Amino acid sequence: MRISAADDFSVCRRFLSFGVKNMGRKFNVIMLMTAFLAASSCMEDSWESRRSAVPADGVQSSGEGQPQEAGISYYLAAAVYPDGYDWLKDPQYGSVDCEILLLEEDGDEVLRFQTGHEYGISTDADMIRCSGAHVFTDYSTEGETVIGRDGEEIFRYPGREMLKGFLEYGGTTVFTLGVPREGGGWRFRKNGAVMAASEEGVLTSGLYQDEGKTVFTSSVTYEEGYQTLTMHYIVQDGVMSQVKAPETGQDIVDIRMWKGEVCMLAQTADGSSGWLYRNYMPYELEAPDGMSLKGADSILADSCSVYVLGRAEDADGDVRAVLWRDMSVHVVFEKSFKVVACYPDGGKAAAVGYYDDDWSNQYLYLDGNYIGLPEGYVLISAGMGNFMNGRYCICLNPMDPSLPPAYVLDGQIYEIPVNGCFLGLGVTSTLFDDVSGQ
Repeated sequence: MRISAADDFSVCRRFLSFGVKNMGRKFNVIMLMTAFLAASSCMEDSWESRRSAVPADGVQSSGEGQPQEAGISYYLAAAVYPDGYDWLKDPQYGSVDCEILLLEEDGDEVLRFQTGHEYGISTDADMIRCSGAHVFTDYSTEGETVIGRDGEEIFRYPGREMLKGFLEYGGTTVFTLGVPREGGGWRFRKNGAVMAASEEGVLTSGLYQDEGKTVFTSSVTYEEGYQTLTMHYIVQDGVMSQVKAPETGQDIVDIRMWKGEVCMLAQTADGSSGWLYRNYMPYELEAPDGMSLKGADSILADSCSVYVLGRAEDADGDVRAVLWRDMSVHVVFEKSFKVVACYPDGGKAAAVGYYDDDWSNQYLYLDGNYIGLPEGYVLISAGMGNFMNGRYCICLNPMDPSLPPAYVLDGQIYEIPVNGCFLGLGVTSTLFDDVSGQ
């Protein structure tokens, strides 16, 4: 069910005011549509009801023992430009006065610091990331890469690298996955020291943690006679292992470690058949009733299950996004709904997407409903959203630089009264290790 269009927000808005520390402005809170709240409240096992206890191992409680509060908190990093400056076109890139602002989820300011070449801090979005309650930056000098935290340098190393993966662990350890700005290959580092390297490999994932290990995947393509072959590798704590190839006629789409299992997604060249391999045992994807498979796109996971996001064609010829959970069809999205990001959480799933080609008019899929987000605001990447134990936060950047950035937090939309955009979203939890990766 699609609930209200984004332009109906003008009717449904209710404004409250909160003081924002050290900002000298007011902080607007806009309630999501009452139609959505009424619809979700009468649904059995709605997203709101997912805010239940999670034991320390991260698996949903089966009812034994006393529940624990998850203690999940969100932190948002934003770039702040002078009033009136067009940060989308950014005509004074590298020289304009720009600050990085870190906020708690309620809008209270945690810190802010200046950017610019003289500070060794770039304003490029791919060189700034929010991890936990901190902002991490990378910057390339003429011969070095400099890693900073909260505006201060913490270490540097020789070589100019672009970071394709980043993971901060326990507040003391920083893992980076970089590619040379000149040349090929990759470097996996711990606090700047090389743990593993390849001169020819291509990265196929960022960094993440599985069973206490730091993990990523890469591939190497080479010519053998008249054939072009690609070898895939999983790297765990710097140790590379080759992934066994699937059956002949199948192409690898995605690889992920989950609770120590090698999960591999493969499909035929035309996408009409797909398989999820779990520790190299193949399980074929079955299309929803009356539909045919059109493609398998990616592996997703939460603490409970492994998911596959793909596409299927219905009897009318419409291609729909489909989410499988443990090989069973979990969600068939509405026709024409294109998924920007999908977030499984404890057996349920949320998603952000848009209809047809209207990317600037996005919707939040939640509990079977499609809730219109403010028109002209977009989720630019999956990493700018998080759904965990029933809580959720989505950072939205405006397509019009005269509008403030906004974020959806547990059913409310908050506007940040600055001229700028969000750069990252951090998460902390009292029940999980302080690990944030991308």
